[in-house]
Amino acid sequence: MDETARERPAPSGSSSGQARPRRVDPRAERAHRAVIEAAVALFLEGGMPAVTIDAVAARSGVAKTTIYRRWANRDDVLVEVFRQFSFYLELPPPELSPLERIRMVTRQLAAALATPELQRALPAMLGAIRHQQELSALHHRIEAHRARVFSTVIAEAVAAGALPADTDPGETLLLIMGPLFMAALSRPEMLTPAFADRLVDRLFGAAEDTGTIGRVQAPDPSL
Repeated sequence: MDETARERPAPSGSSSGQARPRRVDPRAERAHRAVIEAAVALFLEGGMPAVTIDAVAARSGVAKTTIYRRWANRDDVLVEVFRQFSFYLELPPPELSPLERIRMVTRQLAAALATPELQRALPAMLGAIRHQQELSALHHRIEAHRARVFSTVIAEAVAAGALPADTDPGETLLLIMGPLFMAALSRPEMLTPAFADRLVDRLFGAAEDTGTIGRVQAPDPSL
């Protein structure tokens, strides 16, 4: 038997053979939440430069020694801040039509970008990603997940004949996401389900007109 598959002996004092659940210190959990809330508030107010250990300690009321026991440095706190703004997309039910599946994923992205907190944080997040290796790694993991979800529904649309066989999933993804992120940065009031649906409808309509996604012009977010 593989060594990792063997059952470990029960801890002393346990008659059931199962390890007792680890007890959570309520004070430690409250301190953790206070630090995260303070760091997020500082980030929203002043961007990355505002998030320092001194500022977080002052804002949260948590001692710096306590903060350093959980986070090694300021960059670790920033990674935690970024996680608060992370969002993932879900694959729609398979029984829906290819068009409706792409619509649903696009609506999810539009709804996430429409939150006021993310709109305030987005410019600072984009700037930080270019300069902080750990933040960049986290960003790329999340973006890879979103790309997989979009690529899946796009590939299924191609397989069903709803999009041309030579459709480039990466380019199609940019044609959808580009206007959404531009709207989030400049005209967030446009991030509605109707706007998301129009992007997808124009994409499908252009595919029918040209026979390829490669020549589709990205929709204008102002329309």
